[in-house]
Amino acid sequence: MPENDDTTTEIPNEEPRPARRPPYDLDAESALLGSMMMSRQAISDALDVGVTGADFYKPSNGSVFEAIERLAEHGGAVDPLLVTAALGSKDLDLVGGKGAILRIQAETPASAHATHYAQIVKDAAIKRRLIHVGGSITEMGYDETIDASAALGSATSAIDAIDTPIRAARLPNVEEWLRQGEDLDWLVPDLFARQERLLVVATEGGGKTSLLRQIAIAMSAGLHPFRLTMMPEAFNVLLVDFENPERISRKKIEKMISNVTTLEMSMKGRFYDPERLIPVCRPEGIDLASKADERWLHERVDTNARAMPGGRLDVLCIGPVYQMDSEAEEKQAGARRIITAINKIRVRHDCLVVMETHAPHEVFARPAAERALRPAGPRLWLRAPEFVMAIQGVQGQPAYADFYPVRPGRDERAWPRLLRRGTAWPWVEEGEWVAEQGTM
Repeated sequence: MPENDDTTTEIPNEEPRPARRPPYDLDAESALLGSMMMSRQAISDALDVGVTGADFYKPSNGSVFEAIERLAEHGGAVDPLLVTAALGSKDLDLVGGKGAILRIQAETPASAHATHYAQIVKDAAIKRRLIHVGGSITEMGYDETIDASAALGSATSAIDAIDTPIRAARLPNVEEWLRQGEDLDWLVPDLFARQERLLVVATEGGGKTSLLRQIAIAMSAGLHPFRLTMMPEAFNVLLVDFENPERISRKKIEKMISNVTTLEMSMKGRFYDPERLIPVCRPEGIDLASKADERWLHERVDTNARAMPGGRLDVLCIGPVYQMDSEAEEKQAGARRIITAINKIRVRHDCLVVMETHAPHEVFARPAAERALRPAGPRLWLRAPEFVMAIQGVQGQPAYADFYPVRPGRDERAWPRLLRRGTAWPWVEEGEWVAEQGTM
């Protein structure tokens, strides 16, 4: 082909796109200010929505808002003359003088619509901030010197920092609030309720992972997790193991599942539904300091919850916690990231969460009779969960373990006091609940 090809079709120049106007509504801004100078309720309404002086597109309107806010904070009256006095001479000149303040109030239709005006102002402000953040995110995307994971973390933090409007509503008084109360939504009466968190503590090899597997399998089969007796219904369970490889977990789970599917269960009219239990093994753990790992956890929970019968998750058994964040045992920040992630899951799915952790290494340096177990790491692990229970071997009786609260729980529960090592099941509550061979 010759260097100059006259047959090449030229693309005509595109007409420049008109500049887009940033979102704002000056009429709504003025109406909100006028309402606030007419009614203290309008001031309260605007503050409930979360409006600040920085939310106004016109800077002078923001100055007027802040002057009204200062007057209201001191409990005094608010009217155009007082607002004029509260503005400094520079701000008053920007507004246009006392006459401009009087016009703002005079042209306001009614103070009763203050919440509506406030929401318009707040929504426009959020969209402007979103445009600004979007530009910054685009620049990070083009910057080859920034790691993709770091860019994603910065972008997420920038978006999270944008205020969202608060749709405020009148809160019920104490009498109304008490009437709205409901009993706990029990999964296992007097033991497990939805949205509660149980943290199980033990030394290495103390049986905490086995107990989590047992709770997961038993509840998915509709069995009491400690007595292994029949309950009215079975539940959907996600069992997440961040330590053991699949071949080990598969062997342990298979043994318990074989016990679940005994003839006795079939005779009682219930067959084990494998769709109710989803095991997840990731022996390398996750690090919730990473946005990618945090997203991995939430996506696994959300996706598998939708796949279960009824499209909901009832129980999440997960651990050990030290495998969920690189700073879980060294710093408060690591423990808080795990608790925050767990809180999002338990509230979004309205599910029970059972976690496991191990005791600090110093317990091995003391005689067994003197070991007081507690979760390794920051004290947040003692404060955050509703219940923290320890499994501790009984000296001289290897077949038994004490099961006791590390600190008082937030409610009374029918916890077993003594656990006995079983055969088909790792742990059973001491009593006549289960035959020694492990049948229900």
